[in-house]
Amino acid sequence: MIEGYDYSRIGAYFVTICVHNKECIFGEIHNSEMHVNSYGTLALEEWKKSEQIRKEIQMGEYVIMPNHLHGIFYIHATGHVGCDRPVARSIAGLKPKSLGAFIAGFKSSVTSRINKIRNTPKIFLMAEKLLRAYHS
Repeated sequence: MIEGYDYSRIGAYFVTICVHNKECIFGEIHNSEMHVNSYGTLALEEWKKSEQIRKEIQMGEYVIMPNHLHGIFYIHATGHVGCDRPVARSIAGLKPKSLGAFIAGFKSSVTSRINKIRNTPKIFLMAEKLLRAYHS
């Protein structure tokens, strides 16, 4: 992450979101091909659903691996600037409609759903690392 950069700026973002301790929970690689399991399918569902939940996000290319996901997404203008709707609350102090808010929401959803299936409440599951941030 670049200190002082506004990660709510319009632009394209490339992220890698890793499973805590590099645990291979999303599937396995056999004969050089990724075979996604039910947890991987769940993570991909949440990734795709993000675009519907967050109107400022447009999803690009992505790939899931046994212990991480790479993805490109775009933050774009939503057309709601200046309206008198209440401002969205930030997630854990993160700026609304930002890279951090999106990633926090995604990680929370995936973790919550997997922990419910595994019957492991409150287990930390996801970590993230921003590799590049491109802006227009």
